[in-house]
Amino acid sequence: MASPLCIAVLLGGSSEERAVSLASGIQVVDALRAQGHEVRSLDTGRGLIDREEEDRIRAAGILPHDHPAVLLPEPVEGAWSLPDAKVLFQQDWGEIDVAFIALHGGAGEDGTVQTILEIVNVPYAGSGPIACAVTLDKDLSKRLLRDGGVPTAPWLVGKTSGEEVVRELGTPVVVKPKNGGSSVRLAIAHSAAEVDEATADAEGGGDEVMYEAFVEGREFTVGVLEGEALPTVEIVPQHGFFDYECKYEPGMAEEIVPARISPQLEDGLREAALRA
Repeated sequence: MASPLCIAVLLGGSSEERAVSLASGIQVVDALRAQGHEVRSLDTGRGLIDREEEDRIRAAGILPHDHPAVLLPEPVEGAWSLPDAKVLFQQDWGEIDVAFIALHGGAGEDGTVQTILEIVNVPYAGSGPIACAVTLDKDLSKRLLRDGGVPTAPWLVGKTSGEEVVRELGTPVVVKPKNGGSSVRLAIAHSAAEVDEATADAEGGGDEVMYEAFVEGREFTVGVLEGEALPTVEIVPQHGFFDYECKYEPGMAEEIVPARISPQLEDGLREAALRA
């Protein structure tokens, strides 16, 4: 093995996916320590956390996104309205060799954290600021996919009535925050009234709302690593769709590799992933 590194694992943060990030980040901390590295857990929503706090996070598992134990106080107005920026700029990076970003959503995935790390000259794992900003913005992503020849469902973005959404996209329709993830505040609406109700909830995260025509069928995901498409994974949720509960509760989804599909469909999915 290469020489041990001093690694800062960035976790938690200030987005609505904070609970997921805390739980997954601790798994990264454990894995890196098992490889002999010196690891510091940095909650970009609060600051460095000690081993005792790590144990509490480890024991809690993945809590609901709105659980009181993971909520941060309301941000203050002014220069440090974003906790992630305050923590990162005030951190002493002198001994850190590299940062591993285990943040979900918000500043951790929209390019903000990546930009700050470049300003303070700390190498980090993962995509750069521009790629992060593009991919977290679902509207921009879908425009690029459409223009690049990758099939994507029809959609609308912005404040509109349930009746207009149903008239344009039909039902069912997926309603979700434009820049969110982990299926937080995502709903599948079957009427104009349900669209209006789901819109109010999606807006509660402080984001624009996206409406997307529902595509019925099986769910697959394809990872891409260093320009190579990885084997297709089939995802079978235990209810409805691949929501927050099915993503993060043990036993609530089955992930099948290799996917139970024809070689022709496998090739098509991996080609689309590479094009994306």
